[in-house]
Amino acid sequence: MLLKQLLALVDLETTGPRPSADRITEAAVLRLENGEEQRWESLFNVDVAIPAFVQQLTGISAEMLAGAPRFCDRAAELFQLLDGAILVAHNARFDAGFLKQSFTASGYDYRPRILCTLKLARALYPHWPKHGLDALCEQIAYHRDTRHRAMADVLAMKAFLDYAIADVGEAEVMAQFEAQLQRPSLPPQLPPEQLSAVPDRPGVYRFYGDGDALLYVGKSVSMRKRVLSHFRSDMHSSKAQKMLRRLTRIEVTETAGELGALLLESQQIKTLSPLYNRQLRRQREL
Repeated sequence: MLLKQLLALVDLETTGPRPSADRITEAAVLRLENGEEQRWESLFNVDVAIPAFVQQLTGISAEMLAGAPRFCDRAAELFQLLDGAILVAHNARFDAGFLKQSFTASGYDYRPRILCTLKLARALYPHWPKHGLDALCEQIAYHRDTRHRAMADVLAMKAFLDYAIADVGEAEVMAQFEAQLQRPSLPPQLPPEQLSAVPDRPGVYRFYGDGDALLYVGKSVSMRKRVLSHFRSDMHSSKAQKMLRRLTRIEVTETAGELGALLLESQQIKTLSPLYNRQLRRQREL
């Protein structure tokens, strides 16, 4: 059952939304193992500016971070705490992406199993009007004195998990967790049926956004596997993340083989001028 698993409830505060360019300014962990709780939290000194709106949102300023350690200084300690535990986070794609990026820069390979409490809330309580952490706290009547600070948000997540387990039962919460493990983490505007229609065949795939704007053209001998690879949050550049947030539709054309896919992709990139092909390919070459 879920409560017998090793869980690490995590929340991060950052300088912005891009793991490749922004930095973690604060991390908090609540590690749950065999009924025992262990808390860990730290501020981090960063080498990038903190935008004014982020300082206003979190209350974390450059002055607060001046004497704090850098992420790399506490990476070993944090990795030991998280290694082998299920990562539990609200909008977990965000936190996992930052942790993987930061751990990689410090020489650690972090590949956790993930439980997203945002997806869990949407699955268990689809009738609730909103599922952000503030909205969940309101729904379950959980009061917190501080918002958008790492440990306060971790404790809010724990309160929601406790509420859900008491309300619908641990077995149902565990079933939803298992369902998360079995399905890919899709971009927010992409209906699941769009992915299921992509065949595991050679061909060319096209990503479209709002207004049927052509975002990207790609090719593969296995289109389904290649499309799924775009959804790996740990590999996203900031431009790739921006593209995926706009993705609403996938269109495919099967070809006889790899050569046919290569020729068709080249032709369509030249004639259709997808918005992100040059940007993303140029970034991979740097």
